[in-house]
Amino acid sequence: MTLGFERPDLLWWALLALPVVWMPWWSRRRLSRRRWAAVVAVRVALVLVVVASVAELTLRRAVDDLAVVFVLDRSASLGASARQRGVDFVRDALTHRGANDQAAVVVFGAEAMVEQELSDHLDFHDVESTPSPHQSDLAAGLRLGTALLPADRTRRVVVLTDGAQTRGDVGAQALLTATDDLRIAAVDLSGQEGPEVVLEDLLAPERVDAGAAYEIKVVARSETDVTGRLTLYRNDRVLGSLDVQLEAGRTQVLPFRQDAAEAGLYRYRAVIEVGEEGDARPQNNQVVSTVQVQGRPKVLVVARDRGPMKHLVGVLRQEGLDVQLVGADRLPSDLAGLRPYAAVFLVDIASYVTTQQQQQALQGFVRDLGRGLVMVGGDESFGVGGWFRSPVEEALPVRMDLQDKTRFPSLAMVLALDKSCSMGGGQAGTKLGLAKEAALQTADLLSERDSLGLISFDGAATWISRLAPLTDKRRVFDDVASIRPGGGTVVFGALEESMGALRASDAALKHVIVLSDGIIGGKDPKKLIQDGHRDGITLTAIGIGTDADRQTMQDFAQLGGGND
Repeated sequence: MTLGFERPDLLWWALLALPVVWMPWWSRRRLSRRRWAAVVAVRVALVLVVVASVAELTLRRAVDDLAVVFVLDRSASLGASARQRGVDFVRDALTHRGANDQAAVVVFGAEAMVEQELSDHLDFHDVESTPSPHQSDLAAGLRLGTALLPADRTRRVVVLTDGAQTRGDVGAQALLTATDDLRIAAVDLSGQEGPEVVLEDLLAPERVDAGAAYEIKVVARSETDVTGRLTLYRNDRVLGSLDVQLEAGRTQVLPFRQDAAEAGLYRYRAVIEVGEEGDARPQNNQVVSTVQVQGRPKVLVVARDRGPMKHLVGVLRQEGLDVQLVGADRLPSDLAGLRPYAAVFLVDIASYVTTQQQQQALQGFVRDLGRGLVMVGGDESFGVGGWFRSPVEEALPVRMDLQDKTRFPSLAMVLALDKSCSMGGGQAGTKLGLAKEAALQTADLLSERDSLGLISFDGAATWISRLAPLTDKRRVFDDVASIRPGGGTVVFGALEESMGALRASDAALKHVIVLSDGIIGGKDPKKLIQDGHRDGITLTAIGIGTDADRQTMQDFAQLGGGND
């Protein structure tokens, strides 16, 4: 066992604490020498405890006990004999475990399942779990197997598969676990026979300092004497190739010297190529590893308007951070692109300017990589920016809606939906389908203290559900689903009915939302909207579809004191 500090740079605090040991010096004249020595000893002990806590004193001990998870492929691409070879391998491996070793078994097909939990005395005979065999999600098996491993042991994952992955991204999942104190081994169950060349491992330091030199080693083995060509990649860029001579039955280590030019994550990949006659399974002819080059922590600031960001960027740089300022279009959409950053700042960014892939990548950035995500408020951030129920909301420690809605004044709202022929058939993707989805999401945001009415219009206006307290959202959802397309587009009647119902309500806030493509006929409703606004009824107009008459919808919203 050894003692060490996680933050040795903070040990200088001990110097600042020295006056605490000797003050108040004048009290010494009133104490005997023995009592004064006891006071000083207690103060020294307290100072040492505080400094050790701040510098994160840690007790380290070598861990020899092993925890192994066997991940068994049970997909349809494996025949009965291959499946049995996998079971036999696990049973044989368990006979060689140490007295304090632990083992577990995970099986996977279309999904991953825990066959047997991590145990000191695993008794494994055959597989009883039945994952769907119609897909092979190797990444899910690796992810579940890694999750079972404890932190206080030497950790290993042994994957037994034919490598025929049909779902997931096992390369990305292996990259996520590459920086952990974890070794992953693969056992080929494809059953192909013949001469074999295999790259067994790529040994590299987990972390190095920027500017340092280090060495990576490729471990290769061949069953026959063979000549091949080994190519080394760093971040998918070819570093070079060399011809290698592998001897039969001998494991060879091929070293390569590297320099850590700048901070970041270096992903190494080694690939060996030999003639088809010298290798039965070319699938195991490459290995991957990563090296984290530590320098100044990098943070990514994503902002709508870069001009006002100079103050935030300046403060971050004063703290020793390497700051990159970009727009939403340059926000990475995968973990590989986000991995170099210690944190991401979203500054007044609305959800609609990001893609679903970017949002899911940010969620994984926090959940899987344990990195930081900061959302800075503005008129296009948090709930008003559309982040409610998004993957980013799940990653943040805040909710995008207010839970205590009793503090809000009561609201009466009428949704006026255009169901004319120009809105389409109402299926998902049509304009009417989009209007229905907007109505459902709006209803979902309201509380039971609010009142909601739903009116549709084509050539005439029809109440789908009259203005009433929102005590049964399921009924509203069913009412929205019942709307079917009709004929022409006359909005006047729907607005007249909506205004009349809202004038009769005693709610503190009254609002109409019109969802339409704006292709309006019949009597002009502008005076009706103005009169309603004078009576405290605001109106928002939402233009739906690329062919929407946006000018008309903007005029409605401006007259009604709402948004468009």
